[in-house]
Amino acid sequence: METQNDRERVIILDTSLRDGEQQPDIEYTQDQKIKIASLLEKVGVDVIEAGYPAASPGEFWTVNKIAHNFANKPNVTICALVSTVVDHVHKTAACLQPAASKRIHTYIGTSPQHRAALNKTKEEIIGDAQLAVSCAKQYTDDVQFSAEDAIRTEREFLKEIFEATIKAGATTINVPDTVGKQRPKKVEELFKWLKSNVEGIEKVTLSIHCHNDLGNASANSIAAIEGGARQVECTMNGYGERAGNTCLKTVVMNIDEYGDDLGVTTNINRRHLIPMERLLARTTNVGLPTNRPGGENANTHKSGGHQSKMSKDKSTYEILDIGEYGGRSKGFIIDKLSGRAGVRSVLKDLGFESVTKTQLNNIYNECMMVADKTNKAVPKSQIKDIATKELEARFNEASASQDNAQTHNVGFTRHMIR
Repeated sequence: METQNDRERVIILDTSLRDGEQQPDIEYTQDQKIKIASLLEKVGVDVIEAGYPAASPGEFWTVNKIAHNFANKPNVTICALVSTVVDHVHKTAACLQPAASKRIHTYIGTSPQHRAALNKTKEEIIGDAQLAVSCAKQYTDDVQFSAEDAIRTEREFLKEIFEATIKAGATTINVPDTVGKQRPKKVEELFKWLKSNVEGIEKVTLSIHCHNDLGNASANSIAAIEGGARQVECTMNGYGERAGNTCLKTVVMNIDEYGDDLGVTTNINRRHLIPMERLLARTTNVGLPTNRPGGENANTHKSGGHQSKMSKDKSTYEILDIGEYGGRSKGFIIDKLSGRAGVRSVLKDLGFESVTKTQLNNIYNECMMVADKTNKAVPKSQIKDIATKELEARFNEASASQDNAQTHNVGFTRHMIR
């Protein structure tokens, strides 16, 4: 049987500090970026894309500070993005210099739309890409090249520019779905085609970078892995411009679930994922949807039928335990849709282990009255109060009955003595 040690490793490149910050409502301070970088190391990210040093002096010094903080940590690669402008490549190299493990990531648009915007021919674009990769190679052995908008680029041109940049020294070749246009089947086909047709492709790591404009970012990333990609670029919480980027946690969950079929694994310490997501949500003031993979509602149930089956076997409605990712389930929610099994489970959680069938019915009926009246879930504190009153009432009734019985017995005894 195959174990995780037998699987190929998928490199996780986190670009929360670069592409994630391109989300309009996200602005990180230098201190926040530095803190997030250290936490990404704790999560187990292989490559941290720390920013775009050529964008501004402030961005340069922030990325440089992160590089300094990883001067003695070769287990994590600090990466920075740069265009094919040679002066900017030199500047980026200087910025990353302190890091023990560093990567220069250069890119240029390759699709017909981007070639028109750049006003450059295919030959000029290939020349720019080769020159930038060759320049970056002077400073580090780890050089990544991205064909921006690769998904809308003609396959033959992708083949040309990838072969040229591999010859120039690129060690990672990235295929971005820059506008989130593609669907999984086509992504898998493209990666298989690249693996079969690009000379030298076996020498490099193939990478995928997806945007979520049609909601396919995570599915496309998994499809790319099936097609041969061994690096996925993603962000915490799926942050990013427009509809966002591939969500790191979602990709990891898929790899955990389908690892045997995919034959891959990651270095991610999954127990830190949900705490890290929540920290970023607080830092950015950008809320997280509750009904998403690993969200607050992922292992939460309020339907009576679901609760009844879940009480017997959790696997009936749950394929993942979010506790393994550092999350915590709300358990069963009691509202007008819930059943007695759900109420009994909540009562056990609240410490009411021994509840008779009659007591359960009374507590359930009272909860339904509250739920119908408020049209909301019944708070657990209120369920506790309802249960306490019910048990006290039954106890008092039992005590009264016992007292009556004792009085009756005493009278009977006195009668017999006479």
